[in-house]
Amino acid sequence: MTRFVRTFGVLLLFAALCSLHPAPARASFGDCNAPAYLALFDEALGTLPAGAFDCVASDPIMVTSDEGVTRIRFIQHLQADWALAPGAMRAMKDGAAAAARAMPRLGSFRIKDVTILLVDGLPPGADAETQGQIAAWTSFSPGEECRITVWLLGPGATAAYGGSVVAHELFHCVETATLTQSQITTGNVGVAGGGTWWIEGAADWFSTVALPPAAYMQGTVDRFDAQAPTTSINGMAYEAYVFFAWLGGSRGAESVMPFLHQMSESTSESGQRAAMTRALAAEDWLRFAEDYADQNIRDGQGGSINSTPQAASETYTWSATRTQRIDLAPFTVTRRNLTFECGRWSIAPRPARHHAGRSGGGAWGDLPADLDNLDHAHGDFEFIGMNASASAVALNVAGTLAARCQVCGTEPVVLDRCMIGTWEMTTNGAEQWMRENVPNFRVTGLSAADNTLTLNPDGTFFTGAARTHAAGESDRASGEANMTGQATGRWATSGGALTLCYDSGSASGTVTVRQRGGSATAPFSATPPPTWTTPYQCTSSTLTQQVPMGSRGPVNNIYTRRG
Repeated sequence: MTRFVRTFGVLLLFAALCSLHPAPARASFGDCNAPAYLALFDEALGTLPAGAFDCVASDPIMVTSDEGVTRIRFIQHLQADWALAPGAMRAMKDGAAAAARAMPRLGSFRIKDVTILLVDGLPPGADAETQGQIAAWTSFSPGEECRITVWLLGPGATAAYGGSVVAHELFHCVETATLTQSQITTGNVGVAGGGTWWIEGAADWFSTVALPPAAYMQGTVDRFDAQAPTTSINGMAYEAYVFFAWLGGSRGAESVMPFLHQMSESTSESGQRAAMTRALAAEDWLRFAEDYADQNIRDGQGGSINSTPQAASETYTWSATRTQRIDLAPFTVTRRNLTFECGRWSIAPRPARHHAGRSGGGAWGDLPADLDNLDHAHGDFEFIGMNASASAVALNVAGTLAARCQVCGTEPVVLDRCMIGTWEMTTNGAEQWMRENVPNFRVTGLSAADNTLTLNPDGTFFTGAARTHAAGESDRASGEANMTGQATGRWATSGGALTLCYDSGSASGTVTVRQRGGSATAPFSATPPPTWTTPYQCTSSTLTQQVPMGSRGPVNNIYTRRG
């Protein structure tokens, strides 16, 4: 019984241990001494006599994925060291090890056994991925093994670049094992077109997850900056790295493989773009464009990609009601400047999608439906567009002028800082003026409520909703008036004179006159003149406004500061 329990326990332990790790892959590596096998990496090696390639293989690097436990090995000719630049072999092996450590960050993925052949010669040319002048190649053919070729007579096999190049190529092995063969064959051998943009852009991004970006990555970013205003993302090649840096940085590295799973099995532009619209919402594509414009995109190590987005190519100006057409090409970063001159505007972009705006470097958002730019300070907007659809969109921005802005006073406008604030009339000079100049009329009652004037630092003003009551009598009649009024506009000062330019305002009320036992009441209304200029004197607490009344002297209204 004791032996049975012990044996049974061992079996249970074995089963438990096996369940903790995927089973190792069963496939065997190819024979690296066989010319037919070597020809799968470089056709020139297929012409060697049998046994001429004295193969040396490194110890494998282990990787665990949904495929199980697989291996990455390097092979080379025994005498290939003559072509190895100093530090290159260590850099490439370190790059493979770093890639293996980084792969779990991808979430669910597959990778088969990988052989990396180092060829002591020149690359075949157009058939290799160049990444500038960096020569390496990954076979996308299906099979039990992923094959990578690195030609040692090129900058890709150097201490500076070797690690990033190998990490890039290993991600192609992930793509080949994880995605469908139809998806993989949409690539165009590193040249723009079909699925090259996502096959190569994602691989470049992964190389920066595994290792700090190689120096050549700056050239990739620079090319994106140059192409972004005129080239769709799906029309790029390695330059699409900038998008995947945003995707992996903003959504996490685990977001990239699900995105790639949704890519098209068609090489056509329409097929690629349709897949892009399905893989990411239009609002997210716009957010990418916004973050790009703000230089907020990070590489796989969390550092800035050091992009320099181009400034807006054009400025559109509204000085009167009109509609501006802005053409938005699919998946292209469109930047413009919009300027609405002084006035009040209604702004209506149609369609309402695929774009955003902002003023003064603030947060991106919708363009304002109503814009008050009477102060000349709120009319400039940055515009960004990202049309996340399969065809071009004609965006029409309608700007309707609701109120025209005119200069108040002199140009440039001068504002006496003493005047800024809210003033309440505490002495109505009309009563004193009438006592002195109209001897046959006596004011018997005068009151006002909310008779305030607010002068803003932006050059605008508004009054309170004043309610005024006046009563008087003469030797032959008596009467009273009740009036309400309010106004808004702009103000300026010059040479001791205050100018009020009215944009809106009115006064209305009734007048009642009683004479010889009878009375009559009549309504009245009035609008202020376009401009009104009066002399003034200002202290920290008191404002005196002098209303000229011809040869009989001014009416002196006195205001007290309330705020």
